[in-house]
Amino acid sequence: METRFYQAQELDIQRIAFELANLFLAQGYQAQHFGDKGHMVVQLRKGGDFAAIVGMQAALTLSLHGTPGGVMAVIGQQQWADKAAVGAVGMLILWPLAFTAGAGVIRQANLVNQVLATLDSVVRQQQANVHIGPPPPQLVQQMQMQMQQQPAYPPQPMQQPAYPPPGQWATPTIYPPQTPPPAAYPAQRTPPPPPPPGHHAPAAPAPSKIPCPQCQALNDADNLFCARCGKPMQKKEEETLCPRCEAKVPPDAAFCTKCGEALAPPAQAEIAAAPTTDATVAVNMTPATQLVQPEPVVQVWGTLQFADGDPVELAGTRITIGRVKPESNDAKPDINLYSSRAEAATVSRSHAVIELQGDQCILTDLTSTNHTFINKQQLEPDKPTPFTDGDSLQFGKIACIFKKA
Repeated sequence: METRFYQAQELDIQRIAFELANLFLAQGYQAQHFGDKGHMVVQLRKGGDFAAIVGMQAALTLSLHGTPGGVMAVIGQQQWADKAAVGAVGMLILWPLAFTAGAGVIRQANLVNQVLATLDSVVRQQQANVHIGPPPPQLVQQMQMQMQQQPAYPPQPMQQPAYPPPGQWATPTIYPPQTPPPAAYPAQRTPPPPPPPGHHAPAAPAPSKIPCPQCQALNDADNLFCARCGKPMQKKEEETLCPRCEAKVPPDAAFCTKCGEALAPPAQAEIAAAPTTDATVAVNMTPATQLVQPEPVVQVWGTLQFADGDPVELAGTRITIGRVKPESNDAKPDINLYSSRAEAATVSRSHAVIELQGDQCILTDLTSTNHTFINKQQLEPDKPTPFTDGDSLQFGKIACIFKKA
């Protein structure tokens, strides 16, 4: 068995299992995942060489355990779980991946390394500052003790489960456990000595968290840059643009300094109060005419032509691209590439951003998992790269052609 420990707070292991299964589904693997927020299991298997190594009823199994200090990952071999019996998550027994054939050992090591590398990337998308290393010895001892208490027996053959058509694997279902799973392995701690009489320990203040204005990830209040996307935590002050030429103007300007367009009505001079007299004078006050400014027109400056859809218009100076479920409460990107096709799983939640700077079009990769490309050339993360009319843009495995308006 291979073990690994991810030391970080607030890791969502259900989301980790879901995204990991989607990535291997896109590579042609059969994948399933089940469990709850404290313990998730992901199983992978594939025909051809992999089936010859582990057998049709066995699968590479990744078990994720939530602990007080992070998440412990265990990779081993286990019988492919029937959908009717996935509730017994806590009773899964992993046996080591050991084969006598030399070719099988090589293929097994490659697959295990691929799973670990993909798991590292998925975890870093949630917490960029996660510490990855071997699990603490006490967690390993607890797992070994639990496995010794459970009956060790070889897997019994099962009937081949009926699988849905390949097209339906793009959106796996998280099956709820039928029976309550056992609690995650708690770390053994020595109880602190009792406080002296009359002493009240002060409650530790909860750390303050604020969302990133770009990707909405939670960060400490004193962070200057986001731990996930690297963008500044402070929002830029809203800029005032001329409705005619879209040039930047000072907030208190009455006219555009580039084209002379009126931006606000001229300041009304205060009417000095007339000296009071004994006679009563009737004064007719006519209200000043208010100048209504027209709504600024956002012009379309380009389109993205995808292979299986209508052209997507580009307007404004900044367009975000990513993949978020429509029914999710998370912030949606300007261009949402979520779909049931397998290629959509290669697009990250916050994948890239397109910006219009003057007459120049800029594309920046936001440290995505499967990268961003211009004319099949991979971009460096967080490095703005210009592109022009007719260039091919690719986000993961979804490609399109840029046309300038």
